[in-house]
Amino acid sequence: MSKFIRYNIRTTPAAEDLIVSAMTDLGLCGAQIEDNVPLTAAEKEQIYTYDADDPVDDGIAHVSFYAAMKADGRVALSGDPEETDEAFLRDPEALREEMEEALSELRAFADIGDGTLSVSITDDAEWKDKWKQFFHSFWVDDILITPSWETTAEAASAKETPRHTLRIDPGTAFGTGAHETTQLAIRALRGEIEARLAEGAAPAVLDIGTGSGILSILALMFGAGLAVGTDLDAFTKEATAENLAANGMDASRFHLVIGNLIDEEKAQEEVLSRSEEYDIVVANILPVVLTPLTPVVPRFMKQGGVYITSGILCEKEEEMRGVLTKAGFVTDRVTTQGEWCCLVSRFCGGAAGVTERM
Repeated sequence: MSKFIRYNIRTTPAAEDLIVSAMTDLGLCGAQIEDNVPLTAAEKEQIYTYDADDPVDDGIAHVSFYAAMKADGRVALSGDPEETDEAFLRDPEALREEMEEALSELRAFADIGDGTLSVSITDDAEWKDKWKQFFHSFWVDDILITPSWETTAEAASAKETPRHTLRIDPGTAFGTGAHETTQLAIRALRGEIEARLAEGAAPAVLDIGTGSGILSILALMFGAGLAVGTDLDAFTKEATAENLAANGMDASRFHLVIGNLIDEEKAQEEVLSRSEEYDIVVANILPVVLTPLTPVVPRFMKQGGVYITSGILCEKEEEMRGVLTKAGFVTDRVTTQGEWCCLVSRFCGGAAGVTERM
């Protein structure tokens, strides 16, 4: 079980950027910010759901950084317990002292509130256990998605025998499959894979933003010959490995690439090393990422290959369709669930239009 040191700084909302900048200069990364400042309309568009009342701003903010603890007593600033690069490895007490010194320097010219630094040790089990309070078995058509702590019999209850059973624990990576966008992507992915199997070919699938591996694992269950997942988060390694094993999947049929496909040549080349042309690319990501990602996707696709984009608010459909058109995709089908839509498009390098809506 991986353990982490959490460095938490109590400050003010106005000083958050100053704190993050100062700590980044020390090598820390991945700041977690907690405050009660109400979100703007633009910020609300960047998250999947926002249905809570705006909080009362109390003028207090917490900025936290996490560093993975190594067996030799040092911590990895990258947050990856397997980090070996000396540039990212530090003595935890020395790091605390450097942070205190940086905070003292900030106090000389800025109001950073309390500016107090607290240090605690946590582990990824705490994150995993929290999911047990909220994540229970559910159905997507005839697919039963269930966590490891519920037996299949308990999960199925009065339902019919599932066609597919996916055992999934999100762990430290994002994704349970319960969100509308994921369910839309699951249905679209299943339909495209089954269509290709009917033609006698097991497709290669590229899952961008794989998270806990839900779409990749289901792709393999549906009959894909290969699934390649990509993600920015190193914690995806553990989550996908555990979920592949929990579902008895052949690990050789799945490969994970950690990196940004938008602008990282190394990640792009690793994806292409597994398959020069993918039959299906699926991306269940918000438009803020889909927009710069989509022009890059044709590099990985067969001519006539299918690109499934979910994570799109219905009101953003036209905007996203324009992005697809410009990148050479024809949108064949749009499905909706709640306030979300999923676009199924073919890469053909020409002008686009919608031929079917569901």
